[in-house]
Amino acid sequence: MLIQIPFKITSILILVVLSAFVTSTGAAGHGSVPAAIQEVANIVLKKDDWLAEAKVCPDKLIPSSQRQNYFELESCTLNPQQCLTQCGSDRGDMCYVLAYSMQKNGAPDQAYEALYQRSCKLGVISGCTNHAAGLTTEKPHDKTVLQCASRTYDRACELDDPWACTMSALHLTRGLGVSKNLPLALKKLSKSCKFGIDDPACSYAKSLQKEIEPALARSRK
Repeated sequence: MLIQIPFKITSILILVVLSAFVTSTGAAGHGSVPAAIQEVANIVLKKDDWLAEAKVCPDKLIPSSQRQNYFELESCTLNPQQCLTQCGSDRGDMCYVLAYSMQKNGAPDQAYEALYQRSCKLGVISGCTNHAAGLTTEKPHDKTVLQCASRTYDRACELDDPWACTMSALHLTRGLGVSKNLPLALKKLSKSCKFGIDDPACSYAKSLQKEIEPALARSRK
């Protein structure tokens, strides 16, 4: 059953990306993949059009506005096949939740990345952010990928995705795929706490803020 909670990006993949640049805890290891999840992942891995689209930079697919549906993040774990059917019928929220379930349960990353990208295309801005993070995880030192991720985070932040704002600020602070710009990074962080101070996007934003503000103060002397 769908319940009314707003889109919140999962921290699993984002924390993996952050661990490459800041001190943080990476994603937890996974055990064996549940049979139902693996079965659906195998189906996704045969969808050549979805896999091909996953190679496109998410910033090229971000819609002009977010389709603000509501869902329970665990709703696809027990019946992933039903979620896949709904995803195939252009339910972006179901693509997103199914991607989350696959990622959490250790399914092949190519499968859940394709679903995050599809959710992005269908209006789930958090899906765009997650897929950009996935591309960066795969190729953390690739200039083109870092530029793609930076553009995606910037655009998704404009659409008020908290994790995108935090990640955009990280890129601006470190000069990852974009020129360093500490004042702009600080501005991005002002939108990172949409879901409250306990949200990981906000807590990492606060950590970055503590790094940026002294650096800015020193530069003004």
